[in-house]
Amino acid sequence: MIAASLAIFIFEDRGVFMAAISFLAIGDTVAAIFGLTHGKTHLFGRKTLEGTIACFISCLAVVYILTKLPDLSFLFWVGFWGAVTATLVEALPIEVNDNVVIPIASGIAMQISKIFIR
Repeated sequence: MIAASLAIFIFEDRGVFMAAISFLAIGDTVAAIFGLTHGKTHLFGRKTLEGTIACFISCLAVVYILTKLPDLSFLFWVGFWGAVTATLVEALPIEVNDNVVIPIASGIAMQISKIFIR
């Protein structure tokens, strides 16, 4: 709830907001489930390469779906950089709860990429 509340106030673009929250809800969840059930190659302690790959693929799926919504002008490459950022934040051993950091960091990455991608 904290992450969603912060993200809705920080990101005016609906697509960026929706992607950032979905990266947390879907990407982080898929990473945890897949990492726990199929993870063999450990990164930074508890995280696994398999979970990280699953996170990235699921975040890309979110991006693809958002680009197909007719009332949303969400660009694939903007979402791609958000997915990369969300995946990196999820994989890194950050002391701060990634439930807050994933949507904020990925949203900021998407906002910055919007400046360069049009």
